[in-house]
Amino acid sequence: MVSACVVTDSSAQFTNLTSDLQKLTTIIPLPISINGKVINFNESIKPGKLPKFASIGKLNSVIDAPSQDSIYDLFLNLGKSHETIFGIFLSSQLNPLVNIAEEAAFNLRGSIDIQVIDSRTTSIGLGFLVQKVAEQIQNGNPSHEINMYLRLMIPKVYSILCIPGLSYLNNNHFLDLGQAIIGELLGIFPLYSIEEGKLSPFGKARNLRNIVDYFVEFVEEFEKITEITLLQTAPPNSLLSQMLREQIVAIDPKLVLSEITINLTLASLFGPKTSGVFVLDSIN
Repeated sequence: MVSACVVTDSSAQFTNLTSDLQKLTTIIPLPISINGKVINFNESIKPGKLPKFASIGKLNSVIDAPSQDSIYDLFLNLGKSHETIFGIFLSSQLNPLVNIAEEAAFNLRGSIDIQVIDSRTTSIGLGFLVQKVAEQIQNGNPSHEINMYLRLMIPKVYSILCIPGLSYLNNNHFLDLGQAIIGELLGIFPLYSIEEGKLSPFGKARNLRNIVDYFVEFVEEFEKITEITLLQTAPPNSLLSQMLREQIVAIDPKLVLSEITINLTLASLFGPKTSGVFVLDSIN
């Protein structure tokens, strides 16, 4: 029996999920409804095909959560071949999956060791955590040490997001309609951080250069970065990447900036033109 495995959700994005780590990781699709139709996770819908603003074309894009029964069945099945299951999911402030998973785990208490953890982040930040835990499992570390390591790591994940598609935030109940309409009409670029798992307003940029300035100021706050990744828009903005790389090199030539294009789950949640920077700070 394999000692442990990881379960996460489709909002997670990975910088280096090798084939060996993939074997230890199960991804739960978050249901996506577009104009009332639930989209199959395997359908070939590209994030870049979504409009910049949900209000254009009257798109109604909503991210839901899987049923408790489906999570229960997954845990039960994984428990047949694993002693411990680490369920690491996107922030409970962004989706109720953590609460649903906790209920499913509670119903299996005594038979399977299931540890459900609120990552308090999403996307690349969630990917950082899942990858590190999968590496710990691969190295044969005991589950209690992995749990401790994970809980030390969660507060070390930081992010800043530029979300121009405010109507997507309205669709998913993060922002009221009036604020979304006004923000999009004014053509501003709102910036948010994810603090304690919640989207928190960070500032407003006027143009691409201003966005890069905010990203750079964010990066400069850290003395020793373990990982840094740019969340790219769909389709990717090459100028954003170039400008940010030039600034990052000026800060620290040793910093390696990786890039990941926003996936369909996150694009349906925040909009395909969302960009951002995720940092994993050093863990002592």
